[in-house]
Amino acid sequence: MRAMRAVKVITVFAVLLFIGNVLLFHSVATRGYGHTIDALHPTFGSADSLVLALFSVVRLVSIPAMALFGVIGILAAKQFGRPALLLGFLCCVLSASSFVLWKKYGGMPGTRPGTNGPTPVTRRATPVPSPRRSPQ
Repeated sequence: MRAMRAVKVITVFAVLLFIGNVLLFHSVATRGYGHTIDALHPTFGSADSLVLALFSVVRLVSIPAMALFGVIGILAAKQFGRPALLLGFLCCVLSASSFVLWKKYGGMPGTRPGTNGPTPVTRRATPVPSPRRSPQ
């Protein structure tokens, strides 16, 4: 029964990671990275950029980790039955939804032109004429 407890703990960990992903994506989507760093500054001081970078790395590593935990839970269903299957499936669903959130709000560029990023410049700017000297 230790293994079933491990599956339960991993599922709780996946749920907490998903909630953290949602909170971080919401903060970045509504405020932007600069304002999110400013919001972290009172709590973390000058390490606010480092903390946001650490959260981002954990967020990106947690997505495939949740999927792996889900697959392990589904494979453990032969031995532990339906609860392991449901918990593994929940981990897979949380991983897929975290990936969708990351793709939509986390900065993954769109595949269609014009969906994300700057619009291309099609004409050159007119040069500024040099100031004329008045005849003396």
